[in-house]
Amino acid sequence: MKFKKKIAVVLLLTMIYTLFCGYEIKFDREKNRVIDEVGYLTATEVNELQRFLTAKSTSIQLDLAVCICNEPVSGDPEDQKRAEEIYETNGLGYDKGNSGVLLYINLNSRYVYICTTGIAIWYIDDYDIEDILDDMWEDIEYGDYFEATKTFATDVAIISTKFINNSEEGIQVWKDNDYEEYADFYFDWVENNKDVDYSLKESVGEKIVKVFKNPIGCAIIGAIISGIIVLVMCMRQKTKMKANKNTYMDTSKYAINQTVDQYLRTTTVKTKIEKSSGGGGGGGSFRGSHGGGGRHF
Repeated sequence: MKFKKKIAVVLLLTMIYTLFCGYEIKFDREKNRVIDEVGYLTATEVNELQRFLTAKSTSIQLDLAVCICNEPVSGDPEDQKRAEEIYETNGLGYDKGNSGVLLYINLNSRYVYICTTGIAIWYIDDYDIEDILDDMWEDIEYGDYFEATKTFATDVAIISTKFINNSEEGIQVWKDNDYEEYADFYFDWVENNKDVDYSLKESVGEKIVKVFKNPIGCAIIGAIISGIIVLVMCMRQKTKMKANKNTYMDTSKYAINQTVDQYLRTTTVKTKIEKSSGGGGGGGSFRGSHGGGGRHF
């Protein structure tokens, strides 16, 4: 009997431990992640996006959601505040820090905003937000918010997976310390941890792409290639020039040809000048528990 009682106690303690562990990871698979306040999407699209966002959220441990609304606002800051309120009031978020990303689309102000929360601020910096907006912008302009949302979630998953696969130390710090505010994590891990290289390591392919995106790097590579070609041409020129002006010209006759310079076209090249992130170091710009960025369409 005593042995059976011990087994029962162990099983009971195991169940309690499992129950409490389950509450540590705050994530509800049944939570509504498609907040369509204007009925813009069809029922089929809503159901498909719900499944798609939930699957992506589970794979990267970030809560991904979309909100389509039609609210009059006084400016971008009010839109941004509204996006943060929607995220919080709908109970979105993964872990104690409510980590996740919300795609906010206001049809009234024609403003798209990507709202980041928790460790997602660390993953998705200001440059990433601009890239995600670029990727889905054609769909946004055409009003295809279904496809825009899928592109948004896919891009966020790709960026986040790079951090997860690189075993970035900051992620473990976030989990081990059960942070509830990103500002606390940033203060402890970035501002007070100068000895840690918190930048994500680039692959060889990414380094090569970065070189070709840099105009100065392209100019240097072009100059080197041109120099090699000219050198090869010079080395192949073994014979001396024997022809002179009399070889091809009849000295007894001459004619003056009229020369005209005709304007054809002007070519303008635009180069994007990158700006530093307002968040500094790792992660994107943020205030309090949220970060993000957006633009008008």
